[in-house]
Amino acid sequence: MKRRGLSPYTEEIVSNLHRHRANLVAYEQRAQDLFARGEDEELLLVVETGASFAWDQHPGCFASETFENILQQVGMRHCLNTHPQEKSRIRPRVLHVMTEGYDTGGHTKIPVRWAKLDTKRDHYLVLTNQQVPLPTALADAFGDRLITLKAQSRVGKVEELSALLVNYDAVVLNIHPNDSVSVAACAGSMKRPLTLHLNTADHTFWIGLLASDWNVNLRPSAKRFNHKRRERGRHATVLLPLPLEEVAVEQGSLRERLQIPPTALVTLSCADPYKSAGIGETTFIHALKRLFDAIPTLHHIAVGPDATTSGWKEAAAKYDRLHLFGTTTKYKEAYAAADIFLDTWPFSGITAALEAALFSLPVLSFGGASSSPLQLDDLGLQPLRAKSIDQWIAQIKQWGENPSLAKAVGKEMSQATRDAHFSTAWKENVEALYRLPRSRKNSVKVPRRRPFDEIDIEVEKLGNARRAVSTARNS
Repeated sequence: MKRRGLSPYTEEIVSNLHRHRANLVAYEQRAQDLFARGEDEELLLVVETGASFAWDQHPGCFASETFENILQQVGMRHCLNTHPQEKSRIRPRVLHVMTEGYDTGGHTKIPVRWAKLDTKRDHYLVLTNQQVPLPTALADAFGDRLITLKAQSRVGKVEELSALLVNYDAVVLNIHPNDSVSVAACAGSMKRPLTLHLNTADHTFWIGLLASDWNVNLRPSAKRFNHKRRERGRHATVLLPLPLEEVAVEQGSLRERLQIPPTALVTLSCADPYKSAGIGETTFIHALKRLFDAIPTLHHIAVGPDATTSGWKEAAAKYDRLHLFGTTTKYKEAYAAADIFLDTWPFSGITAALEAALFSLPVLSFGGASSSPLQLDDLGLQPLRAKSIDQWIAQIKQWGENPSLAKAVGKEMSQATRDAHFSTAWKENVEALYRLPRSRKNSVKVPRRRPFDEIDIEVEKLGNARRAVSTARNS
């Protein structure tokens, strides 16, 4: 049925949400059937597949009561709840659990920086499903403290991981939204130490509500959203700034190589292409085109999209002042070449924005100061926010015409970011986490599945964009 006031595209999105919810329910029913028959290996696969589906194709909800409670029961069937070894060691030990690490993105940087900043403890890392080559950053940070699970089956991994947990003083889960192995191992372990679950996928569906004692949110909107859409009655949620460290400036001749005049205004964006995809005249790429027309001497560097990315390649063909870098680990010289950092929309690149602030670049975002999990929201950095494309362009013009003002704003943002995320402040926050009591729960209640609202539509639009970009890359 067509809803009044919705565009045909939004109507299509709502239809997708209904279809995705029906698919999730089918996965839940399949998991219940397998649980009743004791077919736990296939059950773990079904939950992983169902959670992967809901993570990628939004079902209009952000958690599954069925998945959570079943995974805990499965974990209790297989967890090796042995007594912990004698802790005669002087230094406490922390086990970081990851599903998979990557060469780029903020997700993999967290355990690396955590281990570097938290010098009072010895840090170990276990990867439950590393399919791509091990990132150099993880190998360098953990060395011989990097643990590889030997088991091949999912049930075997649950047993092996659960046996590891008791030998540590704290566990930090930095897992994918579909990691049924880690969730079952932690949720079912009766003797696990204090366990913290990092809410790194705060804008989408994930499993793991029963896998930890405390849900650790990396920005205020994530904490609010967790209470609203994930777990009814749960108050075991806390905030922790992202662990950051000084980023070395990669000075170079980037402006010269790109043939950018020394006096030209240079803006920068850094995000996976799907974060800036969309339909209509309020997209990030459309705004950039208007910006090029408004400031004929402006150059823009885009890290993420390349010459094959739809929308971007057409814009680059029209404007030779648009420089596409693609996905690369060697992007920091772009910070040194830029004057202004432009946060992407409809989905923000938070880690990139924080790094830009560390370079003292003024950060400009788009949209109101809402609690939407799609927008830039942080404990320290407060970007300037434009409420319209006209205001966005006007702000860039103002900074371009008054470089001293732009530099002053950049320094203020840099200091605010350092105050929240750097060593002293971050260490105080993480020490408070280690002192938290265990808060184990035997079941979970997820908010009733209600009619879809605006955030559900926006998350599914984002999923559409991500799938389109992925399809284009693989074609």
